[in-house]
Amino acid sequence: MNTRTLAQTLVGLVALALASGAISPTLATASQGADLARSPRSPGPPAGWEAPPRPAAVAPGSPACCAYDQTCCERQVIVDAVGPPGGLREEAIDTRDLPIATVETALETAAGVRGAPSVRAIDGRGRPTPWPDAPWGEVRVMPPGHLGEITWGDGWSPYFRDEGARQMGYGVVRSESLPPGDQALRGMVDFTTFSSGTEHTVKVDRVIGVLRGSPEVDAAFWEHVAARPVVGGSMHAYLRDAKGSREIVLVLPEVIRHFESRSVELQGGFFPSRFSRTEAFTRVALPAAPGASGTVRFELLASQVRHWFPRAPLSRAPSPRAVFVVSSSQTLAERVPRVRVFERARATSFD
Repeated sequence: MNTRTLAQTLVGLVALALASGAISPTLATASQGADLARSPRSPGPPAGWEAPPRPAAVAPGSPACCAYDQTCCERQVIVDAVGPPGGLREEAIDTRDLPIATVETALETAAGVRGAPSVRAIDGRGRPTPWPDAPWGEVRVMPPGHLGEITWGDGWSPYFRDEGARQMGYGVVRSESLPPGDQALRGMVDFTTFSSGTEHTVKVDRVIGVLRGSPEVDAAFWEHVAARPVVGGSMHAYLRDAKGSREIVLVLPEVIRHFESRSVELQGGFFPSRFSRTEAFTRVALPAAPGASGTVRFELLASQVRHWFPRAPLSRAPSPRAVFVVSSSQTLAERVPRVRVFERARATSFD
């Protein structure tokens, strides 16, 4: 007798017993329930079904966590949990660790701005000032740092101190109608200069003023700060108060510009065009205030990073060719702005 025939026989016997009153219906029901519970075709409920686990609670203070808004905080946790796609490196910049630029203007003090950097000047023979007779052949005016840019009168030029890069820009030159002595050093001047600071910082100086017969600048504006390294030292960052609002400013080598939103101010860099001019640096200012946001996209080549400043010993080497997307935002409920840098290496120009 096979299993199926045996089961049918048992069911028939139970039915006869119930009809004759030999078995109580309650006992029969319990017996059938026990058989069903032991049957592999009817698994029991999972462990813990009586009290399903509660969702994990959001840790207090999680990412600047909208301070008091639980819904906002939970959504932000979900956003933060989503990692970048493959091949994309992400890094956050903590604005609380960044220095704030100092800005001095002649309008704030009757004595004018004191202590601003002076320009460097040489003649056609490479002689620095002072010139006891007259400058020979030409006068070349340069910013004082490692690299930068300068406008003198109606002339503009990038500036690279390294001899191997001087062909790309080495200050503004005048060679006509040179007056005797240092009197050639006259006129409006506006320069930005970068130089090495302590602990791998980069000192940034922007000076606007007038030359009055010497390399010293009668300055009307001076912005200066020691920018801190971020993103492996390929760029440096600081904060600046401008136009009644705060900005985060990134300074880095010359980049290939792709896109910047309307709220972003970008100085330097070049478009991939034969009409573009060489730039010694790039400066990107993104909003860092409640209710504001900005995005910029650009490409950075390792060949340009070599003109920048030395990185810390343990910093990772820059990619030969990488695309960066930098975003900044701050909701009205967040205490500090969120600044993220996304980097993706490119194998070719068509990636």
